[in-house]
Amino acid sequence: MFRMVMATNNENKINEIKNHFWKYEVQILSLKEVQIESNPEESGTSFQENAFLKAKAVAQKTSLPVLSDDSGLIIDGLNGFPGIYSSRFMNGFSYEEKCLALWEKMKNVENKKASFQCVLCLLNFQKDPLYFQGIHKGEVVYPKGKNGFGYDPIFYSYELKKTFGEATAEEKNAFSHRGRALQALENYLLECHFSAK
Repeated sequence: MFRMVMATNNENKINEIKNHFWKYEVQILSLKEVQIESNPEESGTSFQENAFLKAKAVAQKTSLPVLSDDSGLIIDGLNGFPGIYSSRFMNGFSYEEKCLALWEKMKNVENKKASFQCVLCLLNFQKDPLYFQGIHKGEVVYPKGKNGFGYDPIFYSYELKKTFGEATAEEKNAFSHRGRALQALENYLLECHFSAK
C-alpha cells in the first residue's frame, strides 16, 4: 500500500484527491489522521511557492511523502484577482457571500474571462520538489448550481458548458484544474511508485 499525506485541512480537496486515486493501492492521509497540525503562512507570490511552503511544513513532521495543493480563481477583468488570495478573500465570510461579492465587482466589467489554476507539490521522493499544474478556462457568471465548493457556482466552464456548481462531481473531476494536475501526478506515480488494483 502506497501512503501519502495531504498537506491541507480542506476536506473538499482531500475528497477530490481520494476520489481520483480510488482505483489504486494508495492511501491518502489527512493531517488529522497523522496527527499533524500545520497552518503555514502562505507568503509566496505564486501558487507554486505557496504549494511548496505548505508541503515543506508538513514534510518536516513526517517521513511519508507529502502532497500539497495551492489553487485559485484568476479573473482577467480584475487583473488576476483573487488569484493566490482566493481562499483569503473576505476571510470569515461564506463562499456564497464571496461569490456574490465577486459577481458585484464583475457586473460592469466587460471582460469576464477567467481560469481556475492548480499547482500540486510533491515532496520526499527526491531532494527537489516536483510540481504538477492544471488549468481550466471559462468565465465568471452569476452564481448557478449548488454542487462543488468554493467559487464553483460562479465559474462557467467552456468545456462543460455549465458552471462547476452545476456539474456533477464526476464531470468536474474529469475536466477541472485540479483533475488535470492530478492526472499529471498520476502519470508520474504510475511510472515510479504504484499500480492499479
